[in-house]
Amino acid sequence: MKKLTFIFILILLLPKLSINYSFSQCPPVGNPFNNNGCFAGVQEYLARAIDIEYLNDELGRSVPGTNPDQRIANMINTCVDLQATLLVRCVGTYGIESRFQSTTQNGIYFNSDINTIFSRVTNAYDCAGLRRPIIQAGIYEYITTDVNNVAIPTDVISAFANELGSTYNSEFNYYFTPSYNGQMVPKQGLTFNFNRISYNPGIGNCPAAYRYIEARMWLYMQAKFYIDRGYTSLHMGQVHYWGELGTGSNPDLYTKISDLMNLIRNYANSKGSFVFITAESVENENYVNPYDERLIFDYSASALRPKGVTNSQFSACNGQQNAVTAVLGSDFNSTRNSPLLFGKSGGGLSPLGCNYPIVPYSVYFDFGAGINPNCQLGIPNINNSGGADYVWGV
Repeated sequence: MKKLTFIFILILLLPKLSINYSFSQCPPVGNPFNNNGCFAGVQEYLARAIDIEYLNDELGRSVPGTNPDQRIANMINTCVDLQATLLVRCVGTYGIESRFQSTTQNGIYFNSDINTIFSRVTNAYDCAGLRRPIIQAGIYEYITTDVNNVAIPTDVISAFANELGSTYNSEFNYYFTPSYNGQMVPKQGLTFNFNRISYNPGIGNCPAAYRYIEARMWLYMQAKFYIDRGYTSLHMGQVHYWGELGTGSNPDLYTKISDLMNLIRNYANSKGSFVFITAESVENENYVNPYDERLIFDYSASALRPKGVTNSQFSACNGQQNAVTAVLGSDFNSTRNSPLLFGKSGGGLSPLGCNYPIVPYSVYFDFGAGINPNCQLGIPNINNSGGADYVWGV
């Protein structure tokens, strides 16, 4: 008996072996569900949310002494071990818009990478005997002239037919050709045009402007892309930039944003799925449609950027010789001004009609090393102050 007890103690003392689930295939336990969008259901997912930042960029990034497949497996297995229920900004692209053009090399690789990450995450959860998590894709405010290389799909144009067809004006004629039977036929061969999307066309990169219908098409097209590949949440970036919101903003802008989010939700529903939509909370306000008084987003996301410690790696990465070690959030408004973090949100009616006593929110460390190819994993840079959640947790 003593010998058996000793062996059992040895087993308990052995280090836990990390099993690489992400290359296995097992029967699914269950898909994520939205619990009717009610407060408790949203909170349940947010309670185990983890920011896992752009795993698609990890696939092709070279870090000396490491293997990208194993790095990704480690990150996904960490999510499995923590039983994370929402993987925040798991995939996405900041710029490089030609990734959404399937005929380009960028597009071929990007499509493959987005599918690969989805499969590896779901396989890992299946083989661990867990319900699949909500996997989030990022859609951001930033845009460059590379968008000129992306064709506008005719089904995207058709989604805006009611708005464009209300009057036969120059905008209608740009996107549609009237047929003899009165039907509106979306034009083929159109590409997105930076000057029809950006609110500052004279600059080569800047936020999109929601007031332009082509900017709304651009956001909708990205949402469709991710929903078609199984993603069930979207992070819409800094909406106060592309939505041009702020003190004294035209109430119609809030309504247009609400209409776009509902268009995206309806598309997900048509695919037999759902989508949780959030935006980065920066301004001290709730995003509410003034006409029906519903909240525009399912929950709010607040970013933290703890600054990195001054060292040679940091300066080599971002070009600053004297990076200042600072307190949490000293360089980002949302950590100081967010009404959510300080209990200033009065709640309201959710997009799906459920009452929120307060707006549900999550807080995450902002940006992973995949953003900057000059930076190795975990080394902070000017956009990546401290790394994503998984850098701190692994």
